[in-house]
This record gives sequence, C-alpha cells and structure tokens, in this order.
Amino acid sequence: MDVEYYQDGNLRLGKTDAHIQTLTGLTKNATDCGLHVKMISGDEARQICPYLSEEVTGASWCPTDGHANPLLTTLAYYRKARQLGVRFITGEEVVEIRKIRGKARHVLTPNNSYEGETIILVAGYDSRQIASTFGIDIPMTQALLEVLVIEAQPPMFYQMLGTAAADFYCHQSTHGSFVFGGSSGLEDVNKDNGTPTSTSITASCICRGIMKYFPILEDVKIVRTWAGWMDVCVDHMPVLSYVEEVPGLILASAFSGHGFGISPAVGMLLSEMVIDGQPSINLSALRYDRFKAKI
Repeated sequence: MDVEYYQDGNLRLGKTDAHIQTLTGLTKNATDCGLHVKMISGDEARQICPYLSEEVTGASWCPTDGHANPLLTTLAYYRKARQLGVRFITGEEVVEIRKIRGKARHVLTPNNSYEGETIILVAGYDSRQIASTFGIDIPMTQALLEVLVIEAQPPMFYQMLGTAAADFYCHQSTHGSFVFGGSSGLEDVNKDNGTPTSTSITASCICRGIMKYFPILEDVKIVRTWAGWMDVCVDHMPVLSYVEEVPGLILASAFSGHGFGISPAVGMLLSEMVIDGQPSINLSALRYDRFKAKI
C-alpha cells in the first residue's frame, strides 16, 4: 500500500545563537548514536530548501530521514494484520488487567473479559491508569498539540522540517497540502478546570512561526485544524519493558512525541519480546522501573 513515504531528509532550523547551540547539542547526541546528522549554515539549508527565509542562520541536516502519512500507514498495518488473522475489538473500555496465579491473564472491560498468554499495554496516557491497577506507576503527563492543514500547493519540498525552539514541524503531502504541528506554549496557562485547552490563540501562534521561516506561505488558507493529546514521560523517553512483578505483561507507552517515527522498530521489538522472549537490542534504558530511587 502506498503510504506516501518520502526519504528526502530532515532539516531542523535555527535563527538565534541559542537555537544553534541547541541544534549543535542535538547533532552531537545523534552522531554519537551513529546517525548521519551534521550542522549546516543558513545558506546551505536554503540550497536544500530554497523557500526558507533569510532569518534562518543554521540548521541540523539528516539526509537519510523521511516521513510518511500516519493515517495510511496505520491502515496498511491494519489491513495486513486482518489478512494474517488478527482480531480487532473496538468500542470497549479496558478497566483492569487481572492476574491469575501471579501472571497477567485477563483484560477486563465493563461487559467482557479477554484472555491471553501475553498482554501488551500500549494505550497512550491511559496506560498510566491501567498500569496502576496492578501497582505500577509510569510518571507521565499529557501535552496538548495542534495540527494545521493548509490548502494544496504545487510541489515545493519533501523534507521533514522542524525548529530548534519547537515552534512547529511540517511536511508537504502527496496531495500538495502542508501539515503543520505545534503549540502556543500557553496550553498549561489557559486551562479548563485544570485541563490544558486549545484555543484560537494556538493556530495564530503556529502561523506566526511559520511565516517567519516560510514567508512564501503567508497568504495560503488553513483548511482545518485539530488538537490531540501526547503522552509525555518525565524524562521524555518511552517505556518499553517487561514487568517483573507481573509476568506476561509488556509495557509500551509514554512515547513523548516519538510514537509514529519509531513505531516500526517498536513493533518489531515487541514481537521479539513475545516470540523470542527477549528483544534483539538492549532496552534496559527504557525499563519501567528506571524512576525508582536507588538504595
């Protein structure tokens, strides 16, 4: 299935000395992990993407990066899973995972109980509540992000773009529209009974950031916007782990904004954890109990 995958690289943009310092640190971390990332000047960034404004003074550049359409990709996995005999149950709220003889065995909903040899808990922020039913706490919170989609444009560039200050991130789709994600930074201030909310301010803030980097887009129309929750771990790293206190249970949550990008690798690792009894790479840094005080 065509999932609109483009591997044209990733530019993360900076305009100030502080931005460049941030990008330099991120680039070092990436190269230390063996990724092909380097710092480039503003002029070099404009050679890659000529639509950038002159305000861009530097960027990190990863030529091997890419992006795909999350909706189509998810649908492709769903279709293939159905062909392989996977059963999907929708419209039911999981309220508890119950142990039988010390092992995770039953997934309870208000009206049904489902049984399995291995249970993978991958429910976003709701994983925290479900995990608490057997005494495990995953220290994560919710962050509210908004997405803007603009009217279709002629093909311009297919790099994935972001900024050092996280003003926004974007890519152009096969259809021609640009998809922008971002926030106002005021979500935790403008709360509704304690819950962060998205308001008309959010889209305006994202648009001002976009026009600073891409003035060519200043007159395009926004087609639609929506907001959604991101599950953020206290250390901004996922939890991908067996649970020693609950054999038969695997946690996969708190992806902190990295979910779609790393999902194929996560899916492969989870399958190894179930089938082989261990993943092919060391996941100790992502253990569920890394937050416990060391005695």
